[in-house]
Amino acid sequence: MVAKVLSDAKLRGQAFHIGSSTEAHDHEQLILQHVDHPNNSSLSIGCQRIQDRTSNTNSSSPKSHCFEDVCTTADTAINEDGERLFGGGTKVVGVNLGSTAAKLVSGTDGKVTFIAQRSGAAAEQDVEVLSDTGAIVTASKAWKYLEEGAISSATPASGRVGTAVVLKGARMRGGGTKVLSVTLGGKASTIDDETDDTIKLTVPEGAGVNGAVAIVLVSESGAIVSKAKAWTFIQSEIESVTPAKGQKGVRVTLVGSNLYGGGSKSAQVLLAGVQVDKVLFENNTRIIIQARESSAQVGNVAIVADTGSIVTKVNGWEYEAPSKITSIAPKTGQFGTKLTVSGSLLLGKSAGKGETIVSAHLGTLKADVVTVSQNQLVLKVNDGTAGVVDVVLVATSGATTVSSKGFTYSELGTVSTVTPSFGQDGTVVILEGKRMLGLGKKAASVTLVGEKASVQASTDDKIIVVAEPSTNNNKGDIVIVSDTGSQVTAEGAFTYKEASKITKVFPAIGQIGTVVTISGTNLRGHGDKVKSVSLAGVTATVQSEGNTAITVVATQSGKLAAGDVRVVANTGALAVAAKAFTYAAEGQVAKVDPSKGQGGSVVVISGTALRGAGNKVVSVHMVGVKAAIQKETDTAVTVAAGAGPADKTSGSIILVADTGDRKSVV
Repeated sequence: MVAKVLSDAKLRGQAFHIGSSTEAHDHEQLILQHVDHPNNSSLSIGCQRIQDRTSNTNSSSPKSHCFEDVCTTADTAINEDGERLFGGGTKVVGVNLGSTAAKLVSGTDGKVTFIAQRSGAAAEQDVEVLSDTGAIVTASKAWKYLEEGAISSATPASGRVGTAVVLKGARMRGGGTKVLSVTLGGKASTIDDETDDTIKLTVPEGAGVNGAVAIVLVSESGAIVSKAKAWTFIQSEIESVTPAKGQKGVRVTLVGSNLYGGGSKSAQVLLAGVQVDKVLFENNTRIIIQARESSAQVGNVAIVADTGSIVTKVNGWEYEAPSKITSIAPKTGQFGTKLTVSGSLLLGKSAGKGETIVSAHLGTLKADVVTVSQNQLVLKVNDGTAGVVDVVLVATSGATTVSSKGFTYSELGTVSTVTPSFGQDGTVVILEGKRMLGLGKKAASVTLVGEKASVQASTDDKIIVVAEPSTNNNKGDIVIVSDTGSQVTAEGAFTYKEASKITKVFPAIGQIGTVVTISGTNLRGHGDKVKSVSLAGVTATVQSEGNTAITVVATQSGKLAAGDVRVVANTGALAVAAKAFTYAAEGQVAKVDPSKGQGGSVVVISGTALRGAGNKVVSVHMVGVKAAIQKETDTAVTVAAGAGPADKTSGSIILVADTGDRKSVV
């Protein structure tokens, strides 16, 4: 079968060439080739001669190419080729697709162009061409309406070039096998993946497109599925890059508008194609970054958001020739050693007047800067952990120069501060210093004035311990022994002081609500305040506190037993009175007689331990109204009800003892 081009066609606005060939005397084959598609893909359409309804002569009958297997949706532009389509008249006056009239665009005796209109019938339809003579040329069952595709959502619904977007919908292939193109406001996007109900795409450059725009899908069938105002191109701009040139470590500030391009944060920032070392601060209009190492070059500044959107400033950054350390003398030292560091551009190539080296580190420890110039500086070594370390110089601009493994330490550790430098049993002591673990990984033991302390945490520069009891109130050494056996001593660095002491707990028995007074000496443990109190293992509520007296309220306990009273100061200092408080059984109300009444009603409340751990019941409230106590014992309380509300109301009865003990019955 050899095809030849006869004319053009449009399906849903897409241009096609029409070719035909003959396989049998009464059938033809139309070949539609997509004009703009890069693969020039084609669609075959079966055709059949149809006789004019008003003529019985086959040889001179008008004929219309039918569109068997052609299925599409409303608004599709169709070219129908045939012979004697005027049916002996002078023009075509209409086209019907089944019972739905199409919109006639143009017509000749051999070709009619029309646009399908919407129809509720998703079924095969006859195509009828109507002549001004009344003649009708019919292609039987040559057309089928499909249910139109729809885009339901675009996520996200706004962004810019590079944004990854997911389209959700139904029948988005328009009856075809795949979607050939997606445009956003007329801008062609990249299709990353597509199915009939999900399409993943990457947004194209949308410069010059403002406001909400349509998303338009074109299927290989020629069908078009669109959604108006479904996408908004966000116009973003990097307005300034400060500084616009530098090297590794330089802090760069990017200022602009919509820097996230519709995203919520940056995923990457690149200077001349090199991902930055750190993002120090960011929001949608300002991003501060620290440059990574690179050779000298000029290139774009690019911000890639978490959505994939890209905001670019063309040639917005210049990597300058990097600084370099050429020599360090001497290369080994200890505390107080002066080092001469020589090199080139140590302050950064673009360093201005007044710029200097703001920090110099030998390993993780800072060295003192004595003198500075662009090509040389002098450092004074502080204490450092023995071993080989990097030399790192940071200039005012952030420009960073590194000599890998450029220096070797050989100094012992020291303890610089002890906080507090005095205490007692339970005091939390923080030791700060340098290389306190020697070459070890943790502190195996710490002693305070000869008494072993409990080690809570340990690093080379910070150790936290808790003091244990001591029988002597003396000043003495702190000794740290690491897991390697290395030892660091701080001479005369800690003093044991007189320990806190609880002398009295009153009352010594109670229950929930009991107000307890704790008396003693140094109850704040040489700190500022009492942090917590527990009665028989249950945390109490502190009402007031001082160095000699503390008032607390007992909370509910699940145990009826004697236990320790423990007072903890904010220093961690601990005072303990062994078995000094007992939780008693809570009072129980067995009966309220009568259980209802009004103001003045005499009510007898019966039960057990109604006084709690106290000597008497001091108040009774009924449904929130205070009652007058007429008489009371540990097992019965007689009251006169107060004036209650006008309406009938029920509620709790609450008894309070002189110790604060409370008993509530509903």
